[in-house]
Amino acid sequence: MATQGGRVSEEYVKYKIFPAFDVVYDTKKAKQYFEECRDSYLATLSNVLIDYIWQNEAFSLKTFDVGSSDSVSELSPPCLHGCTNYGDNCEDEWFIVYLLFEISKEFPDLIIQVQDEDGEFLLIEAADFLPKWLNPETAENRVYIHQGEIHAIPIAKSISDVGALPGTPSVGQAVQTIRSYSCRTRMPVKIQRAVKKRIDGYPKKVRQSLHRGHCYLPVAAAALLQHNPQLISMAVQAFCQRDSIDMKACKMMKHFPPETRVMREVIFSRCLYAQIIQQIYEPDPIVGWAIPPHNSHKFKPYDLGMKLVMTYFHLFRDTA
Repeated sequence: MATQGGRVSEEYVKYKIFPAFDVVYDTKKAKQYFEECRDSYLATLSNVLIDYIWQNEAFSLKTFDVGSSDSVSELSPPCLHGCTNYGDNCEDEWFIVYLLFEISKEFPDLIIQVQDEDGEFLLIEAADFLPKWLNPETAENRVYIHQGEIHAIPIAKSISDVGALPGTPSVGQAVQTIRSYSCRTRMPVKIQRAVKKRIDGYPKKVRQSLHRGHCYLPVAAAALLQHNPQLISMAVQAFCQRDSIDMKACKMMKHFPPETRVMREVIFSRCLYAQIIQQIYEPDPIVGWAIPPHNSHKFKPYDLGMKLVMTYFHLFRDTA
């Protein structure tokens, strides 16, 4: 389960990507193969990933230890995997679903499993069209993405029922079944449409999810943000979760003196912008962060910049 700031988060999406893999590979070749796969998938998605602002954690892919005793087995075939805490922005979860569909179309050998804290959440979108045998109790390890479509492995009615599996299948059994009997496991068109409707509009929706706000920031803070726009997520989350100890540490603004402030355009996700703009905070006079009156047209950019810098100082202190 994903964590943030030492706390367990209940809002997460986890995903596993199973490329075609020859188990006779030695450990060194296997490691190289999976690293090359990961690089290829991320390169394919790079154009749409580059502008995205994540709420908490970004989409990422890690390799299992393919040399371990249980990494290459029927129960747990080797794969690339990730887990993203999407926090208050569920659009991050559906953006990841879009990414997974895209790479499954680009690399037709892939079979992908994606779940969240509720389990097989893709099925919720198609609840009105699911076959009677497919429900939360029977869906475990049966639902996957393959070649841009949803697949679900039927429950076997007899030993001779080809392309179906009894009970709760292992992931290894499921992956092999879809590879061998994809025509049997492919879900009907109504289910495909219901799920894909939820990710309609991407990648154009990426730009629609962003908000550009003007802030007065110290030069050093502006430079940090320009170098790494994703820092905005860390800053907003840190400010919204601040405590009195954090704010006490921010009284010494030696890294970001307010007298060096300049106007800058800052890119937020709409969710992050809404979160920080609703926060009310009066800076300590010791900091020297003068803010115009509330009725001034300059209040918002000064106030927004001040909130961001308070947390940048906190982040700088933790990473120094």
